Amino acid sequence: MKNSVVFKTLKAMSLRMGVIIFLSSCLAYLHLNKKIEEQNLRALGQYIQERGQREQIIFSEAITNHEIFAREFLKRYSLFPDSEVEKEFQKIAVPWKDRTWRSSKNNFNGQIQSGVFVGNNNASLPVDFKKRLVVSEKLIAEYGPAWRNRFQDTYMTFPENAIVVYWPEMPKWALDAKPEFDMRKEEYVYAAALPQNPQKKSVFTGLFLDDVGKKWMTSCLTPIYGPDNKLLGIISHDIMIEQLIARTLEDKLPDTSNFIFRRDGRIIAHPDMMTDIKKSDGSLTIQKTENEVLLKVLENANRMISENREKIFEVGDSFYIIVQIQQTEWFFAIRYPKSIVASVASESAIVIILMGFLSLLLETGILYWLMRKNIAEPLKSFVSAANQIADGNMNIQLDSSRKDELGLLANAFRRMAYNVADRDALLAQNAANLEKKVLERTEELASQKEKAVQIGKMAALGQMAGGMAHEINSPLATLQLSLEALKKDLEKSHVRPEWPLAIQKCLSIISRVAQIIQSLKTFSRDGSRDEMQLTSIRNIIEETHILCAKKFQSNSVVLYKDLPEHDLNINCQPTEICQVILNLVNNSYDAIENLDQRWIRIEVSQKDMDCLIRVTDSGAGIPSHIADQLFQPFFTTKEIGKGTGIGLSISFGIVQKHGGEISLDRNSPHTSFVIRLPLGKEETNPLLFAS
Repeated sequence: MKNSVVFKTLKAMSLRMGVIIFLSSCLAYLHLNKKIEEQNLRALGQYIQERGQREQIIFSEAITNHEIFAREFLKRYSLFPDSEVEKEFQKIAVPWKDRTWRSSKNNFNGQIQSGVFVGNNNASLPVDFKKRLVVSEKLIAEYGPAWRNRFQDTYMTFPENAIVVYWPEMPKWALDAKPEFDMRKEEYVYAAALPQNPQKKSVFTGLFLDDVGKKWMTSCLTPIYGPDNKLLGIISHDIMIEQLIARTLEDKLPDTSNFIFRRDGRIIAHPDMMTDIKKSDGSLTIQKTENEVLLKVLENANRMISENREKIFEVGDSFYIIVQIQQTEWFFAIRYPKSIVASVASESAIVIILMGFLSLLLETGILYWLMRKNIAEPLKSFVSAANQIADGNMNIQLDSSRKDELGLLANAFRRMAYNVADRDALLAQNAANLEKKVLERTEELASQKEKAVQIGKMAALGQMAGGMAHEINSPLATLQLSLEALKKDLEKSHVRPEWPLAIQKCLSIISRVAQIIQSLKTFSRDGSRDEMQLTSIRNIIEETHILCAKKFQSNSVVLYKDLPEHDLNINCQPTEICQVILNLVNNSYDAIENLDQRWIRIEVSQKDMDCLIRVTDSGAGIPSHIADQLFQPFFTTKEIGKGTGIGLSISFGIVQKHGGEISLDRNSPHTSFVIRLPLGKEETNPLLFAS
């Protein structure tokens, strides 16, 4: 190896460059990954602070608006004379038949006026309650339009199940509310009152669906208490949640995701949970999801409340950056996958690898020039020598004087050429002998196949032998008795009336015996080389019946034949098809001979251009693990000595040879085989199977 040109060149160039490229790429990846991670997290921290301040603006505006409204409300409430209450109240609300007080249908315009709804109360309302309704209606009518540029609506709710609302998009809210509607059960009322709000501060609800407006929203609620610490009402703004969700889910950094949740775990917006949030009417919480990642995010969010700054931490395969939206208990969070950092670092590392690769290509070019001179050109002579050997020319000329691998290879080539010449001569002789053996074996296999078919026939004949003996002996005995009686009468020269009948009976018996013997002769002969002929299926079935009728009758096996009125003809070797049907019938007989119900049915029908022959017996079918092996040669479920296992295999081959198919019907409740054979031409008269 020390004298190897390849070894010297590769050792000098490739190994050195490969190690340098690998080490530099690894170090660059680790360094870049750390630096990019630090830079991106710093940028994310700054981004989420700005995002938190941006989302905070509308909440701060809502609280500021409520403070202004509360001061003005308390001022006007304290100065409003009780004597003017009833007159002013009648201008804004009237009693309805459903026992509610609402704005009048006749002169109310929700586009510019505040709507009033007092749910299911008695006919008379306290003066103080009416005063609060009047003061709030006037204030909302003044401030509501001015706040429309930032908020969906402005409304004030009261502990007496009443509301004054300015909402131009839903101008008939107060008119359309159901009389039994109890807003005190809604979060936008009870969340701001005691005991849920002991600090009496402004609060924000979770996501909810307004029952009348059918819109998803969240509300800013500020309770207003009087000098005697009595809850006078709750001033509210609705923030349409569609806008907040859209900003949260769509206004995001590439490959990141945003979500908002409340301190108690209630989820406001999440890219993967909006369907579940809406199905729960906005009450879905992180605790209900049992999501381990979100539970850790909630835990870290509650820890950072006192720090008043963004918090960055790792959970699983991502970084999470959280900031609290000031003046609320809401948190804005960003999920930043670590793969983003890894991909950027990987791209930089790939650049380094590519640069190294270009350097390697340069050295490889130099290496190529060296190898071409020292290796490639000498190898051409080996290629030429190999082509000579392939063409049968073993007289090759190679330089074997070199001291390196090429010199060793030249000597090996020369030895190979000598050995190949010897092998060629031996292979030619073996090929001639092998061809002769293949021909002999092919002829032997063909002969064995014909013998196997004939053996199958003989096995079937053996099974029918007892029945045939009785079938032939019985008519012969009857024939003998009739002829002896006729002989005695003739000897006495007495002509009796019974003679013609006796003679006719003897002739019928002789014809019957001849028919049975003819069927046996026909079936026992080798029909595999017969010419194809147009044959009646009815004749084939009848011939099969003759061969097994007596055997079945003596063992109480009923054989049914369902044949169509219009006979069907097929091009076939009749003896072969008869053997197939007889094999199936004999197999059925063996399977049911010990059953209580013993019957076999042969059905013939036509489907399209095919003839279907179905052989069914009273058996309960064949298990699937056995059915898969039925047509394999020498497979049998019969006792030793009762079956050879070649009947179905032979039948399968015969049917295939006739262009048909044979199969087991696995959907039948009984054991049922189906033979499909192509029909012959209808215009040709069918040839009889046997006389």
